[in-house]
Amino acid sequence: MQDRDCFISGLNSFYGVKFGCQYDIPLGPLQTLAGFNGANPGGSSGYLPRFAQPIGNSWAHPLIPPENLLVTRTGGNYLDHSFLLNLALVDGFYFSGLADQTGSFGPGKSTSTLAAGYAGGTPLDDPRLLLYRPNGMSAAAFAGEVAKPAAYANIAAWQLMEGAFNINSTSVPAWKAMLASIHDSQALFNQLDKTAGSATLTALTATSTGKARISRFRLPAAKSAANGGDAKDAYWLGAREYSDAELQTLAENIVNQVRLRGPFLSLAEFVNRRLGSGETAQRGALQQAIDDSNLNQSLAAAANAGFEIPADKVTSYNYANPAAGAGSSYQGAPGYLTQADLLNVLGNAATARSDTFTIRGYGEARDATGKLLAQATCEALVQRVPEWLDPADPAATKITALTRPANKTFGRRFLITSFRWLSPNEI
Repeated sequence: MQDRDCFISGLNSFYGVKFGCQYDIPLGPLQTLAGFNGANPGGSSGYLPRFAQPIGNSWAHPLIPPENLLVTRTGGNYLDHSFLLNLALVDGFYFSGLADQTGSFGPGKSTSTLAAGYAGGTPLDDPRLLLYRPNGMSAAAFAGEVAKPAAYANIAAWQLMEGAFNINSTSVPAWKAMLASIHDSQALFNQLDKTAGSATLTALTATSTGKARISRFRLPAAKSAANGGDAKDAYWLGAREYSDAELQTLAENIVNQVRLRGPFLSLAEFVNRRLGSGETAQRGALQQAIDDSNLNQSLAAAANAGFEIPADKVTSYNYANPAAGAGSSYQGAPGYLTQADLLNVLGNAATARSDTFTIRGYGEARDATGKLLAQATCEALVQRVPEWLDPADPAATKITALTRPANKTFGRRFLITSFRWLSPNEI
């Protein structure tokens, strides 16, 4: 196909490419909040400055001082859209998996069909979401609850997340295991034929043990570089593989950031940059860990994707935050790993708190002289569930609408799911 400009990178023919993807148009219901970035929510705002891929990412903007979210300017305010979108979304919403799938590219399942199957034991697209029956309600009642107009606000009372991941974890193996969780042998890509202007669905080879494949797009349009794809095509169109060594380094740097910035009291605090000065004010914790791991430079160099902008080149631009104007010209490109890409891997499982706890108790008996007569150690597994302590308030009741003092004081109910006595060699 002739007479195409090198518009994807916005550079000249030496750096630019004629074919590339900028935004993902979903072919089915979204599964993560970062999926909304395909709608370019930061770029379509009526307020400047423009932000690309704002949800899940948190880069400081050159036109806004790093200690600010808002700057009053003649002609209108400047807003940090990424920070504000994360603040509004990541702690208050998740994807239930029950959205209608009857569109042109879906399997033809309506919300009611999905709900009926789910109540009968059929997993959703995210199999970690388990059906829970609040306040002793029957599974058969679930479909009726989903059909109600307020289902979007109440459905969380009916679902539990199996294997939730606490982002405050300081375990390198735990982070590495989460990052390496994508090994789909059935992954597809839409191989683009540049000459004919057509595409063919083709299977990607499975990743080997210890490696992970991450894509900005649900359906990449090229092979990854590690899978034999052209370096430029892979960078702008394809998925990307990460080696065991890269995952190890990234996990270590994530833990460093958790220790430096945590504990995080909310997902928004984890995702967003810190307001103030220094590196923590320039980018979020995950992005800092990615940058510290140097995961983006080599692949970009192989694809000739761009160049580094030194700090002294932007000194004459009168930026409010010059540090944000320096760095990689290819920042945010499809082949450039961002923290939003990692949050897509975590999905609904990411949480800033734990809901399951292991509690151990110890007791002993002594005689009048202090001699030990007996001792025992027990262990209980305790889980927080959706119901309030007093069932008079339904599980979906908002905190501000609670009517029972016990619920206002003590919150959700805790259940002992298992109990056992421990032998001395288990302590």
